This record gives sequence, C-alpha cells and structure tokens, in this order.
Amino acid sequence: MIFFKKAVPSLLQLLVLMGAVVFFSYFFSISVSPSRDAQAGTGDTVSGYGWSDNIGWISFNCTNDGSCGSSNYGVTIDPVSGNFSGYAWSENLGWFSFQPADVSGCPTSPCTPNVSQATGAVTGWFRGLANGGGWDGWVHLDGVSASGTSFSGYAWGSDVVGWVDMSGVSNSASMTCSPNEGQVCNSPPNSCGSTNQGTVQCDGSCSAQFPPPDPPDLGNQCLSEANSCGLRDLGTIQCSGSCSAAVPPVSACTPTCASLTASPEVTGMGGSSTLSWNSTCGTPISCVIYNETTGQIVATSTASSGSVQVGPITAVTTYGLTCEHPSGTAYDDALVSPSNVHEGEFEEF
Repeated sequence: MIFFKKAVPSLLQLLVLMGAVVFFSYFFSISVSPSRDAQAGTGDTVSGYGWSDNIGWISFNCTNDGSCGSSNYGVTIDPVSGNFSGYAWSENLGWFSFQPADVSGCPTSPCTPNVSQATGAVTGWFRGLANGGGWDGWVHLDGVSASGTSFSGYAWGSDVVGWVDMSGVSNSASMTCSPNEGQVCNSPPNSCGSTNQGTVQCDGSCSAQFPPPDPPDLGNQCLSEANSCGLRDLGTIQCSGSCSAAVPPVSACTPTCASLTASPEVTGMGGSSTLSWNSTCGTPISCVIYNETTGQIVATSTASSGSVQVGPITAVTTYGLTCEHPSGTAYDDALVSPSNVHEGEFEEF
C-alpha cells in the first residue's frame, strides 16, 4: 500500500510533463524565426503594430524592429485599387498573410483586404498561416477604418486572436481621397504667369503639373519701329510678343557720325555680302546692325568699327546701323541686292 501511494503522484507528474512538452512543441513550431517562404518585397507602405490582448503584438513591417536584413517582410496597399498584399508577423502565432491566394475562400465576401479611397472603410480578411488544429486563422477587417495615413478601429480574429487594435498601424501615403478631388486647379505659372488648368486628383495633386511653354523668343533682343530719321531703340521681346523698346523721339536724332557699307553691294542670287560699320563719334555704348525689313538683328557690338557677313541674299535688302553714344544716337543704312534683281526695275515676262 505504501508503494501504491508513492506511485500515484509520479504518474500525475508524468502526465503534466507530457502535456507541457506537447504545448511548448506546438508554440515553438509556429513562433520560430520568419521563414523565407513568407517574405514580402521591399518598399512596403504599411508600418507599425496591431495589438491583440490574446497574442500580443502583430508587426506589419520589418522596419519596426530592424529585422529586414534577415527577413524582409511587410504589408503594402496599392495606391490605385486600395488592395492589401504582403505579410505581417506575430511572435506567438507566426505569419499572417494578406496575399490574394491565401485569403481566397474566406468565410464571407469580400475576401480581398481593401481600403476604400472614397469612404476610408476597410473590408476583407487576412489569415494566419499556422491555422489548423481547430483554428481557422481568419481575421476580419470590417471593424477597421482609415483616414489619411492612419487606421482606427478593431479587426476580429475569433477566440484565438480576439480583437486586434489597428490604431498603431499606418500607411506611408494617404489612403483616402482629398475632399477637393475633381475641383479645378492650376499648374505652376510659366515666366509670363500663364498656367494650365486641370483637376484635383485623389491624392490632392493637380492633374496639370507643368506650366505652358514660354512664348517663343521671349527675352530675345529686338528693335523698336524707326522714327522719322531712321533711329530704332534696342529692347527685348515681351510675353505679348511685342518689343519692349519704344520708338525713339525725334529729339534723339543727331547729325550722323556713323557709316555702314556693303561689299559687294550686288551679289549673285543667294550670295553673301560683308557689312562694315564705322563710328566717328567716339566709342559707342552699343552699335546694332539689323535687317530693316524684318527687324532681325544681325550683330551687336561696342566697338567703334567692325564687319559682319550677311546672306544668302535673295531679294533687295536694306540693312540699318544704329550706334548709341553718350551724346546721342547715330544712324546709317546700306542696300544689298542679288545680281539679277535691280531696285526700281521690273522684269517683264
């Protein structure tokens, strides 16, 4: 009898020990370090932790604990569809999957985890990959909502997981559309203050991202119209396409002390000529040679004399010279024509 009494507690101890071995073997099998089979790609947008009173923290990104070097996992939200993908990690229950293949066949539709950009409502499911042994692994997201980059509310994972508080989870980009979506907006202005018109997008940006091009030749040099003695002022092309230079007043006219000559004065059709200028009023502030018909500037210089080649000459062309000096402005012009065209004559056919 004494031997029997001693054997009873030994048997109970053995049963307890066996139960402990089974219990810890189960949890050890599902809480080992993350396996490569359940990794997600880099650049995942969701980060932070969900909290369950039953199983503790659920990590949504390896950046939370700096483990990306050994296990590069995370959850991503597609900015267009709002669908979730990827994996989250629990130290106690292992991987939770948001992958389409793993959430198909969920208890109730829709299965794909998704956030509505219009309302911020979160729907769908994610699932524990260690499901089995009476646990189906499903976690329902219907109690969760999103606003901007933040989540709030609770997901439900039945008796094993329980409620999962999602307030500690966030996304790198806004998950809900701007309240101004669809409204008229404008691009940045160009140099003249003109803008392109667009509409506000879901992310709050304007569909018109770039300004219209600046007007052609904006800022290039140009000449004013000539006054009665042929003087023109130098200016720049404005946003309107006009020249900033006004017609010089007659009072600016002075006895000419500048000369412009062409050599040769008559060229072959399509030939060229050399225009030479000389200013005898001292060193000029600037001298401008230009085509009087088109207003196109041929050359500018601060030298008292010089030359420039023009061509091809295909019609009678008058070139003008304007030299600005401290004492006033001097003007001269020169005529160049192709060999088979003579000024004042008409060819009869």
